[in-house]
Amino acid sequence: MPGVEDLYPPGLRYPLVDEIWEGVQALQAALLALQKDLDSLDLEALKPLIEDIPTTSESDEALTLIKTRTGGSYERTTDSLEAEGEESHHLTKIFPEDTDETLTFAAGGVANNFGAWAEIVDNVPNTFSSKITKPTHITAFMIEDSSVKDKAYLLEVAYGDDKTVVSRYRFISGETKLPAIQQMRVRSEDIPVGETVYYRMKCESAGETCTLHMRYYYHGGS
Repeated sequence: MPGVEDLYPPGLRYPLVDEIWEGVQALQAALLALQKDLDSLDLEALKPLIEDIPTTSESDEALTLIKTRTGGSYERTTDSLEAEGEESHHLTKIFPEDTDETLTFAAGGVANNFGAWAEIVDNVPNTFSSKITKPTHITAFMIEDSSVKDKAYLLEVAYGDDKTVVSRYRFISGETKLPAIQQMRVRSEDIPVGETVYYRMKCESAGETCTLHMRYYYHGGS
């Protein structure tokens, strides 16, 4: 390589030229050393490491052991990284689906006591159960109106004959506390396909109602 004297004859040198050139030479030496290391690398030695990467069947076998281990459980639809991603971004669905459809929940006939379980059905009537075509999570309840002011409501949503509760929500609707229109994000348990979905509700005042809609999404997309 030409020396600094060849590039910058005496009288034409800029400040720090010598230091910069020394840095360039050091970088060149480092690159040459790296090239020698690469040339001497035994690629055959990497072959056993590559061959040790688990196959798909071996990975599935290991995952089965995780799922069935004593005292533990694993469900891909709820516990995987894929499920975490769906929780963060997904296509939101709404029930009821249209602007001329309504959903009304009724509290028990005795103040502060749950009413009987009832299937979730809008005014058409469409059942929420019929929308569960894939494993489903409820993500929010949007309270649109209530029949009484300044009273606390508590509702539960469940599925199946055993009424497996997947979510609960409490709100106070009124003029002096909170307006009727309010939304709470929830993270319900998974609702399986083929199950009937129910609700029950109580209120500080007997026999009250509220109108609302529900937000939910499917595992595995739309």
